[in-house]
Amino acid sequence: MTEYFPIPPNLRVERSVVVEANAILTDGLERNTAVAQPLRHAGNELARMDYHGIAAREIELYPGELDKPSGTHGEPTPHVKRAVVHYIRRMLYGEGGGTS
Repeated sequence: MTEYFPIPPNLRVERSVVVEANAILTDGLERNTAVAQPLRHAGNELARMDYHGIAAREIELYPGELDKPSGTHGEPTPHVKRAVVHYIRRMLYGEGGGTS
């Protein structure tokens, strides 16, 4: 049986799509902040997700886990891409998917 994931705003995708998105976004996690562009380039359906909305919600739920890494200039503010990867990993592996 195929497992499907509901992704905001109104996507319903197979697990393989979420696994692929995790690999795509994790590959460049520390090098860049792009979310939609690498997914779109790979033809992944999650390029259409509401990643800003997902990130905002994830940051509310896990503020301490999604701060800027130490050594970053300025106040510790959450990163959208790290929050989206956190969300995707929670979808795949359960609560507290982490970003490392």
